[in-house]
Amino acid sequence: MKKTITLLLVAIIAISTVFASGKNESAASSGQGTGKLRVGLIPLGDETTASGRAQLLAQKTIAEAAGIELVPVQLGGYDDESFMTAYESMINQGVDAVLCFTLSETVLPLLKNLFEQNNVKFALFNRQVFDQKIKQDLFGSPMFIGNEHSEETQNAYDMVKWMHDTYSVKNMAVIGLTKGDINGDYRDSGIESACKDLGINLLSETRGISTTEDITKATESLIASYPEMDSIFIVGGTVTTGALAGVNQSLVNHNLADKVRICMVDIATGMLQYMDNGPLKLVAGGNLIADTMLSLVLAANALHGTPLGEKPEMTVPMFWITNSTDAGNYDTYIEGSIPPFSADYYKQNMFKWLNPQVTQESVQKIFTDYSIQSVMERNK
Repeated sequence: MKKTITLLLVAIIAISTVFASGKNESAASSGQGTGKLRVGLIPLGDETTASGRAQLLAQKTIAEAAGIELVPVQLGGYDDESFMTAYESMINQGVDAVLCFTLSETVLPLLKNLFEQNNVKFALFNRQVFDQKIKQDLFGSPMFIGNEHSEETQNAYDMVKWMHDTYSVKNMAVIGLTKGDINGDYRDSGIESACKDLGINLLSETRGISTTEDITKATESLIASYPEMDSIFIVGGTVTTGALAGVNQSLVNHNLADKVRICMVDIATGMLQYMDNGPLKLVAGGNLIADTMLSLVLAANALHGTPLGEKPEMTVPMFWITNSTDAGNYDTYIEGSIPPFSADYYKQNMFKWLNPQVTQESVQKIFTDYSIQSVMERNK
């Protein structure tokens, strides 16, 4: 099956390259009428959610400050072929660079070939590469700008440890992402390692969840099967909001909201109401907005001829939210109407072509120190 998928992707790349090369040459020669450097990206949110609006605001702030035109392309589906089609579309529209991510590592060599053959720079964001052969090949590409990501495995490990140390959890169930999702797999690895090291029983893993009703049924099954369960780890992604509501309702129905504690990755709408006296004790997230900012900063510097180091690998933090005050401040200052960093801040502290004192290390420190508190102090 894996061989079939690989061959299919090779065919897609071969066909895409033939058409994209010709179209890219035409688009580039016309300059699309703007004269601006153009960066393609797949939107990870939209105006219908606070997180989506915050990501779009951050992108707009950086693009205007850097003199860049953004070329967003929506996904037609959530699989590797759909990602490839989106990147082909960006190339056809004459982009100079692409901010990209994928579901699996195995497609990265094909992705690299697509960009090399069309002379388009690219950066990998929100994804860490563990396969050393693939990573070496990726970082060896003359078109590769750099990589930014969160430390998904370590963060998941630390979350389990915090739950163990703070609430003495001993029996944990997991509501996870579909196997094969890179970040989901890394989080699973961290959870499994922590449970093994701390002597926590990993009771069950539930996957393939798409609706609140699915989550409610799955939680009911967990409650019936594991009366000893004292914690649930929601791994996150697209199911987080529905998962939180569904799990909470089941716990309330069985009078277990004060016995079973929840931790989860990714910010969920309405999480504030489940904190403090509710079952939700820890949320880690907010990194997608940081991913948006740092990856675009990397691309802007590279396109202006002042890259932040030699194909840098950089990281962004996940915010840990443990109470309703943190949740409220996150909503106001991170997903509010003011971007975490202003246009002037980017120009002075993150754009090397405008300030030669800017370095990979100085920008990394800004993002290492990036927190709800630091944004509150800057934007008071």
